[in-house]
Order: sequence, then structure tokens, then C-alpha cells
Amino acid sequence: MNLSSTYGKLAMVLVGSSVGRNDGGVVAGLVACGIVMGTMSNANNLMQDLKTGYLTLTSPHTVFISQAIGTALGCVVNPVMFWAFYRVVQNGDTDVFDAPYARVYRSIAMLSAGQDGIPMHSLWLCKLFFALALALSVFREVAMWKRWRVARYIPSIICVAIAFVVPARIPIDMFVGSLVLYLWRRADPSKAPTFSMAVASGMICGDGLGMLLSSTMALMHARAPICIKFMSRTDNVKLDAFLATLPVT
Repeated sequence: MNLSSTYGKLAMVLVGSSVGRNDGGVVAGLVACGIVMGTMSNANNLMQDLKTGYLTLTSPHTVFISQAIGTALGCVVNPVMFWAFYRVVQNGDTDVFDAPYARVYRSIAMLSAGQDGIPMHSLWLCKLFFALALALSVFREVAMWKRWRVARYIPSIICVAIAFVVPARIPIDMFVGSLVLYLWRRADPSKAPTFSMAVASGMICGDGLGMLLSSTMALMHARAPICIKFMSRTDNVKLDAFLATLPVT
């Protein structure tokens, strides 16, 4: 389990609250979070790779060298990617790429640095839903431990929280995928558990390649040769009336 984000948030709260908002606590908290998350994430990945190497009878020395090579490549690739994305944002195209977690981490940093930079009642709502999520999580664990039938219907708090910060298309995609898998298991219970992982892996790879192509076109400022826009019937009637007033060429 990768707990780097948890410890990163903890470091952000500690550093941001100690520095203060007026002295740059938001930036200091974000920097501390990035350092802690980067360090712990690499350490966690190395441990996972060592476990995989143990299962596949791979030498730990080979795994460590591979990790070092990957880290060295990351030191070159990551700054180049950051420079490319920074150029896009610097030119004013701020809506090209979604970064929902950036707003989340910035809000946490602002909370830790002081309440002056956040909307009114935000801290009160944060405490309220923190207590609610904690109580629901405890109830869920108790229900699973005592094997209550209601346990399977209690949602995961993390999944519910993610739906508030990511774009709407991601929860919709997850809902559609869950519905398809549920119907597949009902129709063919024997083959669905066997082939569902393969189908999901293919979809993830295909979507990743599609996002790579979309990102490349966005970085190149490519424009579509045709644009399709959907509108209501009322707006369509107004548009037709406006086009009728234009001279025919």
C-alpha cells in the first residue's frame, strides 16, 4: 500500500501551519508535500519491485540497478514534460489539461497555513464531514467484522470524496464500467472474473494511448478541421432565424 500521499499531506499541514500564511506557508507546505511524496513514493516502488523480484526469482541487485536507471531517466524526462506543460499554461491555455488534485492540495495547504485564504465556513464544513466520514468508516468496519448484510451497501468514503474533486466524466466512466461488469457477472458468472481483468487492462492501455495523442495535439496547438456543437431546439430556431437574415453568397 502506497501511503506517500497521506504522509505528504501530513508534512504539508505541519510545515504550512508552522510557517504561516503571511510568510509563504502555502508554498512551503506544497514544497514539503512534494518532497515527502516523491521520496516515499520512490521508496515504496522500490519495495514493491523487490517483492516482485523475489516472486520472479530476480536478483535484488538487478532490481536495484533497474530502479536507479529509471530514476535517472525520470530526472531527464520529468523536467522536459514539466517545461512542455508549463509552456502551454503560460500561453494562456489553462483548460487544456485537467488537474483536479492540484486544487485539492492547494486547498489543503491554504487550510494549514490559515483560514484567511479560503471561503467562509470552509473549515467548519471540513470538520463536520471529517467526523461524518470517520463515523461512517467505523460503522462500515464493524458491519464487515460482524458480517451484517448491510455492510456490502455501505459506500467507500474515499470513492465518494474522489467524485467531488475529479471531473464528471471520470465518475460517469466508473459507473458505466461497474454496470457493465455487474451485468457481465450476472450473464456469465464463470468467465467474467477470468476475463474482466484482461478487458480492463486493454481499456486502460487504449485510453492511455488516446490521452497521449490528445496531449500531443494540445501541445502542438492543433485545431480540428470541423466543429460540432449541440444546442437546444430554441437556440437552434434562433440560429436559423439569424442565418436567414444574412445575405446569400
